[in-house]
Amino acid sequence: MADAIRKREIEPEVARLRVELARLDRPEEATASEGWLASGWAWILGLGVVIVATFGTVIFARVDVVVTATANDSKVPALSSGAVPAEPSDGDKIVDWVRAFRRQHGRNPMIPELQAQFPGTPKTTAWRRSRVA
Repeated sequence: MADAIRKREIEPEVARLRVELARLDRPEEATASEGWLASGWAWILGLGVVIVATFGTVIFARVDVVVTATANDSKVPALSSGAVPAEPSDGDKIVDWVRAFRRQHGRNPMIPELQAQFPGTPKTTAWRRSRVA
């Protein structure tokens, strides 16, 4: 309802603006300076696209420095009196076993050896844990 009221209020103004627009002189073609400006902008924008596409990764690249902790860097939390240390997870057990296996045999264990030592552990999980060690 409000749209219909608003349309009725604006219609006389739209008619007046159309008459005013019709009185304006429209040039048949662009002037020389308008043509030069249009072609200049086209070259500038085209060059900008080529520069960004070519050097954009170098110009806008962000370098993140990732610091990874090694096994020796980990800190063992101090236990308060009466606290019982938590059991190592299955993943930690696999990692420790793989390290011991590597020291003893001088090679990484094969998947069947991992599955024999840790029955019920999926093949992919055992393999990923052996790669972490």
